[in-house]
Amino acid sequence: MHRPPPLKIISNEIAEIEVYNSFIISTINEGVSFDYEELAWFSDLLKELYPNQKIGYIANRIHKYSVNPLIYFEKLHYEQVSAIAVICNNQEQVNMALYEKTFYKKEFEIFTEIETAINWINEVV
Repeated sequence: MHRPPPLKIISNEIAEIEVYNSFIISTINEGVSFDYEELAWFSDLLKELYPNQKIGYIANRIHKYSVNPLIYFEKLHYEQVSAIAVICNNQEQVNMALYEKTFYKKEFEIFTEIETAINWINEVV
């Protein structure tokens, strides 16, 4: 399966977000520290794009950035997200994703290819 074209692309100083019918692909920018402020922006964006709809979230980790794993406890911000797929390109990213997975209580899987992540997201959402 090849990747369908996104319905919309949103780009700012935090990330580039590709919007699809039932999921988004997020590429966080180099050097970003993803914390509560960034999570609030992300949550507001999801509510605007997908009112009253559960979606999947694919994190395409091309760049080096940090994530505060405590944000996974902010259930209110993640209520629309029913599954998270993380695309990792190296062992350091895999280790970080495995650590983050311990904080998130819904579906969370790690992949090396975006097409495989899209297939999984489409199955679980």
